[in-house]
Amino acid sequence: MSKTSPKSTASPRPHKVWLILSIIFSTLLITTTLTLGTMVVLINFLPPLYLYSTLIILGIITIVFIPLMLLKHIKLFIKIPLFFLSLLFSAIYLFAIIYLNQTFNFVNHLKGQDYLTESYYVVVMNSSPYQNITDLQDHTIATYDENQDIYDAAVAELHSLLPAQTQTVSSISELSSNLTGQITDAAFISSIHYDLLNELSLDNSTPFSEQTRIIHTIEVQVESHDDFTTNNLDLTTEPFVLYISGIDAYGDISTMKRGRSDVNMLATVNPKTHEILLISIPRDYYVQLHNTTGPKDKLTHAGIYGIQMSVTTLEDVLDVPINYYLKVNFSTVVNLVDTLDGIEVYSDQSFTPWTNRNLTISKGNIHMDGATALAFARERKAYSTGDRHRVQNQQAVISALISKISHSPIILTKYSEILQDISNSLETNLHHDEISALIRLQLQDMPNWQIYKYNLEGEDAHDYTYSMGHQLLYVMAPDFATVDKAHNLITSMLAGESLNTAGL
Repeated sequence: MSKTSPKSTASPRPHKVWLILSIIFSTLLITTTLTLGTMVVLINFLPPLYLYSTLIILGIITIVFIPLMLLKHIKLFIKIPLFFLSLLFSAIYLFAIIYLNQTFNFVNHLKGQDYLTESYYVVVMNSSPYQNITDLQDHTIATYDENQDIYDAAVAELHSLLPAQTQTVSSISELSSNLTGQITDAAFISSIHYDLLNELSLDNSTPFSEQTRIIHTIEVQVESHDDFTTNNLDLTTEPFVLYISGIDAYGDISTMKRGRSDVNMLATVNPKTHEILLISIPRDYYVQLHNTTGPKDKLTHAGIYGIQMSVTTLEDVLDVPINYYLKVNFSTVVNLVDTLDGIEVYSDQSFTPWTNRNLTISKGNIHMDGATALAFARERKAYSTGDRHRVQNQQAVISALISKISHSPIILTKYSEILQDISNSLETNLHHDEISALIRLQLQDMPNWQIYKYNLEGEDAHDYTYSMGHQLLYVMAPDFATVDKAHNLITSMLAGESLNTAGL
């Protein structure tokens, strides 16, 4: 009886191994090529010549490599180098895909806030017997009607928690005086106004927070109703105006509560003449807030009522259209400057910043890190002209950032870091297509932007304000000659005229 031979356990034939490898490398190359090509088209950053060239190169590499790797009759001394090259190209494509995905997410993240959040406090005097909110049942709570959805939501939440009587006052200062004068048992106040009262104590009196206690906090979130007109502009050919608002806070701007705008700047951009006009408006400029009656207010207080209030108020003051806004905070400056390995800025005097006493800024051209650049941009007390000089410093920092980003290769070497650092500290109503158009312009022409600067001026004064009522505050009365000149400069740029003869 014959024995059955065992089944062969030999390895696959060599040509099958090479076929499997050919399929693997071909599939990887095709997948990364299609993904990269699709993302390049969708993100729409490349000028047409660069875009078509990129797609053609990707197509040629794929068309040439795939048959040579898959066909059986191609010799191994040809296939093996192609395997390595296809792997190399796939790695490069994957690297580019990661970068483009980061860019795509970053641009899509740059949008206005969907929601506004705010904390509202129930506040009593330190000497008050009330320890928690239930102790105020059937008592009187003073409140200032902000005439905003977020305030209405906060009051509704308060009434749902406590059957108390609310007494509406005409201003934040009256709210404070009624509480400290014991006219009312408690006050209901937003965190932004609470902070404002602390900073605006008259005659060095005891700060509001040291005279009072917070016995309950209500967190409110409402949908944002900022309604900006859609701009049908070609940003590669048509001039436009961008409002830059700097909020006095750190952190993630998408979850940030309302805040005052300490930096107020208009950037008028002419993409044909490659000119940018930076006009700075002092934070204490005494202006009529849009659609309000009664006293005027500081421009910085417009930010309390939302970015749209700042925009429409400046449109009223300068009688020019503002197409876009860019809102930043302290974190934006610090993170961006540090990621760029610092910027070069000129300081016309030596001083120790009042916002950071650990620093000393010397006179002359200085290489500044993020903390130093922020302290320099916020400084006013070291200068005899105060806020007038501060806006010059702010312009200097922005100009240095534009110069570094436009002319330094660091924007490429630290691309991912820059996007990551600033992604949560910027907010804008520029759409993806509009940002893409600006990037295509820069890549195609690599223009050398000429930056001009102008400042609105005014006279020191004290007056009552819309936000604070009968409390006298420092304000800057506008010099309307400078307002008129700013209007004329912006209008001429929007008409396509060059500023090289404006004498700025």
